[in-house]
Amino acid sequence: MKVLMNLLLACFLLTSQLSAQQLRGRVIDQASQPVPYANVVLTRSDSTYVAGCVSNEAGEFQLVLASEAALLRVSYIGYREKVLPLPENRTDMGDIVLDEDALVLQEVVVKASIPVTRIKGDALETTVSGSVLEKVGTANDVLSKLPGVSLENGRLDVFGRGEPLIYINGREVRDADELAQLTSAEIEAVEVVSNPGARYAKSVKAVIRIRTKRRTDDGLGVSERTYVSYADQWGGSQQLNLYYRHGGLDVSGMVAYSDGYFRRLGDLTIDTYLADHWKNRAVTAETDRSRRLTTNLSVDYALGDKQSVGGNYRFFRDPNSRHGQDFTSDLLKNDEPYESVVSRMDNLKQTSNHEANIYYYAKWGDWDVRLDASLLRRKQKLNDATSQVETSEEGEARPSEVHTYNNTANTLYAGKLVVSRPLWEGDLTFGGEYSYTSRDNTYVNPENVIPNNLSWVQERLAAGFVEYERTLLKNVRLRAGLRFEDTGFGYYEDGKFQPGQSRHYSNLFPSVSLGFPIGPVQAQLAYSSDVTRPSYDMLNDRVAYITRYTYVQGNPFLRPQTVQSLTLKATYRWWQLYAALNHSKDEFSMYMDIYNDDPTISVQTYVNSPSYNWFRVSLTASPTIGCWSPRWEARLYKQWYSVDTPNDAGEVVTRRLNRWQPRLRWDNAFRLPAGFVLNADLGWVGKMDDGNSQSLRAYWNASASLYKGFFDDRLTFLLKGDALLDSYKNHYRGYSGTISVTDTRNRFNSRTVSLTVQYKFNQKKSKYKGTGAGDAQKFRL
Repeated sequence: MKVLMNLLLACFLLTSQLSAQQLRGRVIDQASQPVPYANVVLTRSDSTYVAGCVSNEAGEFQLVLASEAALLRVSYIGYREKVLPLPENRTDMGDIVLDEDALVLQEVVVKASIPVTRIKGDALETTVSGSVLEKVGTANDVLSKLPGVSLENGRLDVFGRGEPLIYINGREVRDADELAQLTSAEIEAVEVVSNPGARYAKSVKAVIRIRTKRRTDDGLGVSERTYVSYADQWGGSQQLNLYYRHGGLDVSGMVAYSDGYFRRLGDLTIDTYLADHWKNRAVTAETDRSRRLTTNLSVDYALGDKQSVGGNYRFFRDPNSRHGQDFTSDLLKNDEPYESVVSRMDNLKQTSNHEANIYYYAKWGDWDVRLDASLLRRKQKLNDATSQVETSEEGEARPSEVHTYNNTANTLYAGKLVVSRPLWEGDLTFGGEYSYTSRDNTYVNPENVIPNNLSWVQERLAAGFVEYERTLLKNVRLRAGLRFEDTGFGYYEDGKFQPGQSRHYSNLFPSVSLGFPIGPVQAQLAYSSDVTRPSYDMLNDRVAYITRYTYVQGNPFLRPQTVQSLTLKATYRWWQLYAALNHSKDEFSMYMDIYNDDPTISVQTYVNSPSYNWFRVSLTASPTIGCWSPRWEARLYKQWYSVDTPNDAGEVVTRRLNRWQPRLRWDNAFRLPAGFVLNADLGWVGKMDDGNSQSLRAYWNASASLYKGFFDDRLTFLLKGDALLDSYKNHYRGYSGTISVTDTRNRFNSRTVSLTVQYKFNQKKSKYKGTGAGDAQKFRL
């Protein structure tokens, strides 16, 4: 804590301001929207450079006014440069409006009022409003079409960095249903950050910031949305949004109910090489029926133009989500039948989640102050009942039942302070964050097949950060940051403190980025270091029953995973390039062992892998040619990874998993007459090596949608088909230890047809400015 206090004190001492006269102004477009990161340059009459900077996220700029300066030049890709004479005795240029430009490509006009995707500060920003992305469906559909972002089986991935932390208008998304509840027509722009700076917890690998459209009219607004889907069975959701705004008061509420269905057919083979060769072959049929009720209430009040305060409360409950699995397992010893089991597992899950956030935002002169506080309480009950019949090699049948009851209770409270101000022709940001997390876990097996477990984990995290950004030379934008994190957690089992399994870490994490133009190309080079701490389930020492032959156990001795990343981003017109070289240490890998010296039972756990390097590159082109907006993307991934694993004879060998993985996408959007928009997308994913596993099957994916709006898009219809080729079938081989190899094949009910109908009346955008606190800890929960 002493280091943290000294760091924050040093930040305050840096805030003395130069006495030179400052020139201020704001850069906006023709729609009066701010233009962030525009180049603002002071020159002499002969265009000789004097001083320069770039505008901030609000379009504002400030630089030292030199006596020899005569002209102000403002430019940004996609706009025509504006040159203004400097009036005498004036230090405020007011609003500077940039006019849109158009680029002519041979005989085809490619519209570029604002580049579809551009580098904005630490992010790649894609403008959704006014583009074909407005008509694709939900926020999930928008995100899946962004450069470098993929969505597979409901999981988002950013440039291979992993699952991102997502914000909507500055408020963190804690529930994946929020993305399904936000329509693409409500989104203004999306920013994708692959290397978050010092202001984010270092366990956050990527960030997506969604900004919705701005509405300023007062009164009552209503939005109603109905979604119906079919994939083997019917599912859907119903959502009602209410908004009220008057003067500085903004109130918004939402209630939604969803009903989803999921099916998976799988084949699992586990080869275990001991004194004998044991082979467990299982065929599974898995179904999941989930129902959820969600409510949300936000209240905000603007205290003039410079201050606002507000709060948000979100509640969801899964009253009776059910998960069922049918297993048929055959166990072979040295390729001879040994035992077989037919079993049925029924799982009932009940979850209640309460979360409250409050914020205060103020602008005092050059100072921006943001204060956020969060409180979260989540309870979950999992009741498993497994009925099974074991048949020995002699033909003897032994019926049995196994029940497990797993209750968890999570509590989190957190606070975060962020302060920023201009300093030395740049911008200084500093602040601190504190969070406390508690997780109680009770696991009971009445039949005593596996031991009961009562555990408790409490964790405290204190962090301080400082970040500085300014323009160097003419057009080079530097951002440098340093974050200090002090984390400690205590592990308790049956009420007793376990010192060997408790941990304490103190780390400094630097980050730096350089944004610079190369002719008409915008580029950014960045370095960052980050950490992934194991989830509480990974750390839990209890043994969980899955099947007669498979258990799962946590590992309280897991070390955090660290990654050093060097990334390059570049944009030119409608081209986007991303490349990253990473060094990973202590990555979490699945490991298979035998349980209590019983060779028939495999126990899955996690271990830390040796260090390795990996590389990823993607190239995207997204022009607009007449009524056709295609998007082509190519990606390559390669790792340099070695693992010790048994071969077919049971001998331990070193296997190198270094194969390149290709991935291709071709998305198409067509603006048709009468307001119709047709989307037709095609993708291909090749085989790959990823960590200690191999993907042994390539697959295609195709989807299509048809959009139509009425009454100025107040009433909209979207008919959509996903996974039309029904080809989402995967085949993975995992090299999980020196005695075991796992082979998995899955087939999903991914082919889905859906219809979404939405009606909007005087809809508004919430003024909520809170960003939440304890984001990384919520993510782990």
